[in-house]
Amino acid sequence: MKKILLALLMMSITLQANAEKKEEEKLQKECDNGNSISCAKVGYEYLFVDNPKSVEFLEKSCNLKMVQSCLVLGTMYENHDDFGNDYAKAKKFYGKACDLKDQDGCKEYTKLSQKGY
Repeated sequence: MKKILLALLMMSITLQANAEKKEEEKLQKECDNGNSISCAKVGYEYLFVDNPKSVEFLEKSCNLKMVQSCLVLGTMYENHDDFGNDYAKAKKFYGKACDLKDQDGCKEYTKLSQKGY
C-alpha cells in the first residue's frame, strides 16, 4: 500500500511539474509575441531563483510599457545586493516609469537625480 501511495505521489508531482513547464512555455511564447503581462509573469516567477532571467523578462515587459515592471526593476537595481546597487540603471527604469506617467516613478527618478545619479 505504501508503495502505491508513493507511486501516486510521485506521479502527481511529475504531472504538476509538466503542467507548470507548459504554462511557462505558453507565457514565454505570449511574451515573445508582445504580451507585456506574460513577460511580467515570467519575470516574477524567476525573481528569487534566477535573477538574470527575471531581469530579461521584466525588461521586456517594461519596454512593452508595463509600468509595474519598470518600477520593480528600478527597485531591484537601487536596493538589491545582487545588482550591486546600480543607481544609474535604477534611475533609467524609474525614468521609463515616469515617461509612462507614473508618479512613483517620477518621484524616485527625481530623488536619484538630486543625489547626482
